[in-house]
Amino acid sequence: MIKKLVKVGNSHALIFDRTTMEMMGLREGDEVQVTADGSGIRVVPAHIGLGEDRVKEHSGAIREKYGEALKRLA
Repeated sequence: MIKKLVKVGNSHALIFDRTTMEMMGLREGDEVQVTADGSGIRVVPAHIGLGEDRVKEHSGAIREKYGEALKRLA
């Protein structure tokens, strides 16, 4: 995937589309860890795990989708 640097004020930004954000498990406002070596950069989510809000969101979706099956298994 080729991206273009965009000027933002006195800096430049790399814009990630929704698909890229979803693949990386990122949302607007999330922090990322950026490391650079002589040949490129690496951008990874700075958070460890999903975080409390995401756990609640995902567990609710799991209960909604698989609740009956989970009750039968319990």
